Amino acid sequence: MITPVEFSGSEIYVPVTMMHRGNQFSTSLLFDPSSPHTILPGRNADFLKADYLHAEKYQISREDQIVQEMRKLEVFKIGPHEYHDFLIVTQSGKGAVKRGILGADILKRYPYNLDKERKVIVWF
Repeated sequence: MITPVEFSGSEIYVPVTMMHRGNQFSTSLLFDPSSPHTILPGRNADFLKADYLHAEKYQISREDQIVQEMRKLEVFKIGPHEYHDFLIVTQSGKGAVKRGILGADILKRYPYNLDKERKVIVWF
């Protein structure tokens, strides 16, 4: 199975679909296997009405603060794979992610090859 990806300069974006309580949201997340977690902007999790588990605040400068929450989604889909009761990190505030990150918590679950010439992820 393959999943088409999009390139923006040196960044790679992978399409995903998330569902929770009848709400559905599709977007492309930044491919970052070095990030331990998949991270969404808080507004996306709010739209989905993702279940809130807990939150932490981080002061990144004198004026700026990031609120990072752990939430749960009913379904997270990427390529041919579907995860149920998926825990996801969300961020809001200045300095928070703008588009989202696809991290190792998803990418380590199934072997894949990123084929940059064909602009696809090949899942094994």
